[in-house]
Amino acid sequence: MTRTLYIDVDGVICPFGPEGASGWGSGWQHSDAGLLPVAYAPELVDALNGIAAMAGVRCVWLTSWEELAPQYLCPAIGLNGAQ
Repeated sequence: MTRTLYIDVDGVICPFGPEGASGWGSGWQHSDAGLLPVAYAPELVDALNGIAAMAGVRCVWLTSWEELAPQYLCPAIGLNGAQ
C-alpha cells in the first residue's frame, strides 16, 4: 500500500528568519537557497528524509516554490526531495 505525504514548506521552512529555539528543540539553522535565505529546523529535515526513505511512501510538494524547491531549497538544507 502506498501512502502519500503532502509537504507544505511555506512557513514551515521560513524565508523570514525566526530566531531562538525551533519547536523541535534546537536553534533555527539558516541557509542560502540561492534566491533567498531560509531558516529551518534540522530535526524537521532529518524526520522528513526518514519518512521519504520508507517503503510505500510518496511525498508531494505543496509550495509556491514550485520547481525551485528541488532545485534550490533541497540542496541548501539537505532535504532529499525530487520533482
